[in-house]
Amino acid sequence: MNKDSDNKFLFDPEKVNEALKSAKSMDDLFAEGGALQLMLKNSMETMLKAELEDHLGYSVFTHR
Repeated sequence: MNKDSDNKFLFDPEKVNEALKSAKSMDDLFAEGGALQLMLKNSMETMLKAELEDHLGYSVFTHR
């Protein structure tokens, strides 16, 4: 889930809660589709995109 103007999360908290509830071991938290991946994936992508845009001086998705 991307950050919207009315949403303060970069991830879907409902999906994370479901992953946490279904976790039986630590491996489940770190597995593909696990809670940690759900929280970090979009957050990292957003941070890297912002860093790239800052470095370039323009949005990567705008045509020059």
